[in-house]
Amino acid sequence: MAVNKSHFSGRLPLRDRPWENFDSWPGRVKVAPIPTVYALRSRLLGAAAGSLLALCASLAIAQAPTKPQPSRPQSQAPAAPQSRPPIAAPSKPPAPPRFAIQRFLVEGNSILAQGELDRILAPFSGKDRDFGDIQRALEALQGVYTGRGYNAVRVSVPEQDIRSGQVRLRVVEARIRRVRVQGNRFFDEKNVRAGLPSLKEGTSPNTRAIGQDAQLVNENPAKQVSLALQAADDPGQVDATVRVTDENPSRISVFADNTGTPKTGNLRTGVGYQNANLFNGDDVINAQVLTSPGHASDVKVFGAGYRVPVYKWSGVVDALAGYSSVNSGTVQDFFTVSGKGTVFGLRYTQLLGRVDTYEHRAAFGLDYRAYKNSVIFADLGGSQVPDITVHPASLTYSGRVSQVGRDLSFNVSYSHNIPGGNKGDQAAFDEPNLRAGASAKYSIWRAGAAFSQLLPSDFIMRAAANGQQTKDLLIPGEQFGMGGADSVRGYYERETASDNGTRFSLEGYGPDFGTTIGSAWKVRALIFVDMARGRDNPPARDLNNATSGLGSVGIGLRANQGKSFAFRLDAARVTHDAGTRIKGDTRVHFAAAYSF
Repeated sequence: MAVNKSHFSGRLPLRDRPWENFDSWPGRVKVAPIPTVYALRSRLLGAAAGSLLALCASLAIAQAPTKPQPSRPQSQAPAAPQSRPPIAAPSKPPAPPRFAIQRFLVEGNSILAQGELDRILAPFSGKDRDFGDIQRALEALQGVYTGRGYNAVRVSVPEQDIRSGQVRLRVVEARIRRVRVQGNRFFDEKNVRAGLPSLKEGTSPNTRAIGQDAQLVNENPAKQVSLALQAADDPGQVDATVRVTDENPSRISVFADNTGTPKTGNLRTGVGYQNANLFNGDDVINAQVLTSPGHASDVKVFGAGYRVPVYKWSGVVDALAGYSSVNSGTVQDFFTVSGKGTVFGLRYTQLLGRVDTYEHRAAFGLDYRAYKNSVIFADLGGSQVPDITVHPASLTYSGRVSQVGRDLSFNVSYSHNIPGGNKGDQAAFDEPNLRAGASAKYSIWRAGAAFSQLLPSDFIMRAAANGQQTKDLLIPGEQFGMGGADSVRGYYERETASDNGTRFSLEGYGPDFGTTIGSAWKVRALIFVDMARGRDNPPARDLNNATSGLGSVGIGLRANQGKSFAFRLDAARVTHDAGTRIKGDTRVHFAAAYSF
């Protein structure tokens, strides 16, 4: 039984299907739409049935006997026409041919192991099979390649004789012929190629792996890439184009905000330096110095961070360090400080790939925090306490769904302190004026989420929440802090802190009117509502204030000019008494940064 390959492939050969109009975007790779594999069973059986009917009809005509007719005199009147018997209904088409399939032979495969091929195709072999089973086997194998990111692989059935019980499937693994890099000005081609280890000449492109490489590359603040695959002139080959949008990786920033306190000055100013390609490996170094005008001798904050992508593992290593001699400041957006102290941190983040529009990752961190009069990490609270050192290890899972006009992100983390070392054992935790009953083996769960939605007429709604939960009595440095520009506006930074706490913010942004200033500007006004609530585990530090609540409403402004200038302004009115603030108090928060 001969099988024509055109009946089964369901797809044009690679050389006959030029791939055009590729959609591409940062962090993703998209090849041209793949035609679906046609279900050909009815067509094949119909064709076979038609051939059988035609054959039967021709045989009947050729073999029917001819009865001789006697001659009739010319004078004899023609006989009356005889009635014809009714035409018989067409016979039912014969059943489709059935045959045995002992095994499938796959030609041209170098990606899947033989054992895996046998497992995929085994359900379609056996006795009493038909052409539909061959088609389903083809679709199953094609689906495995596509599901693993090998969108350029094509499976077809070549012309063959299947009477032996063996069915051959042909695999064409289109391979990358050439990789082009376009648009790069500050990052050389070697750097760009090193960030995409899954994109190599001579290999079949795996769009899933290449997209994960690009996702990691695009976390560099000075470089973005997008990719496109296109059929080459040579059959069975494709060309890859990497489009780069980059800028000078070396930048200096100056910034100012009013996150200080009346005692050391409300104003904070600083300067920072960033190099996003220090050793031509997309490694990023940041350094900041922060002080307060008029209080420079009292306010000294230093911080540095170093980030190294590990493209082979699709991971990132982060190291950070900071020192503060005073009560407030922010270092590299990793942590804030509120008092004299030293901090070090080491983290490894593993990208877990992308599923449609969902991307996720896991991170493991180990920190060293020497609280001297309370060094406070971001989203934690504190007050004046004896010196104490903690060594928390943390595991964090985060995810994000980004769609046109909509974005949702979240994170969940678990942290457990490892006691020991200088001022880090249980005896240090038991010191007076720290926290009676505090355990050096404390554990904390933390979580956060943010959602934004583009509304009609260019309005935007944004909601954000975060919190922490623990069963332990925590030292002030590890408690959940509430109040401040990034928490509940209208209050000073960390007006209150509790063992457990939650914070919620709802913002509504008006249409962008930045074009009235200049084409590169984006400016939006907003209104907001902030609230937070904290609770101490018993025994509470203050029985009269075991729980605390904060709230505010206000208006604000956001403006930026590309990556050069950013400005933030919020005016809030307090709705709950907490800390030093009482209901009805107002406070304006501002922050500005300029980079060059």
